[in-house]
Amino acid sequence: MIIRSSVAAYRLVAYGALLGLLAIPSLATAQSSAAVVKQRTLYEDIQMFSGVLNHLRQNHPDSLDTHKLILEAIYGMLRAADPHSYVIPAFRLEPERQRALREGKLFPVPIDWQFVDGAPVIASVIAGTKTAQADLLPGDELLAIDGEPVQAGSPMELEMVLAGDRNSTVTLRIERRRSDGSLTQLERVVRREKVGDITAVPVVTMLDEQTGYVRITTFMGDKVADDLHDALGRLEKRGMKRLVLDLRNNAGGSVDEAHRIAGEFLPKGAIVYTSEGRKKEVTDTGRVQ
Repeated sequence: MIIRSSVAAYRLVAYGALLGLLAIPSLATAQSSAAVVKQRTLYEDIQMFSGVLNHLRQNHPDSLDTHKLILEAIYGMLRAADPHSYVIPAFRLEPERQRALREGKLFPVPIDWQFVDGAPVIASVIAGTKTAQADLLPGDELLAIDGEPVQAGSPMELEMVLAGDRNSTVTLRIERRRSDGSLTQLERVVRREKVGDITAVPVVTMLDEQTGYVRITTFMGDKVADDLHDALGRLEKRGMKRLVLDLRNNAGGSVDEAHRIAGEFLPKGAIVYTSEGRKKEVTDTGRVQ
């Protein structure tokens, strides 16, 4: 393995420093006799990782954020093991914000975020809130908060950055891709709101005499399945014979709630999900009760 750099001097240093550090058998040796190649131990691989990191810190021509480098290595490790897994980095709050959070005085902007290639993007806006009327669309990329660059590396951290006093406002600068492919920047003022009492089933109606319509915005929370069950009961009393279940822009959430919701439509005993792992406690099969 050789670290390459556009700076010639750095490249020469890299060759010399890494030659003894990595000690990886050559391809020719491996091909000539597989028995000669000894599998590297975990300890040796960790030493190699530590050596490369220290080499970059000491010899790279530019200053480096080692925390960011380590996170990128972790992201790469997860992608190689399972592209569906992800890590949520821990972050520390300022003492005042930590106290306000503990006392229930921090209120969120009712937007679900996801990070795409390191950029914060709107996944959905919680229905039934004032923010839902602010012309914010899934796919809009957040560029700035009150004119300042976004300082967050995960959806949870971004939620805490945006949180503040109830009914206070914050200005979001977003970038939106138009239908013709062009990009435009917009500013939207949104309000921090209490969202705990907002139902995840905000729209329940009849489209015609026999067709019901229900929208579920999220599976997060412990009342989503109950709210759906109540909604279906009301529609059945109005003569519903068929149903349109709208899950567009649903931000996901609890497997247990999704399991219970599926139970409204699947026969008893039907398998809703299965999970497997090396540990017995991870292996599970969810069936309709």
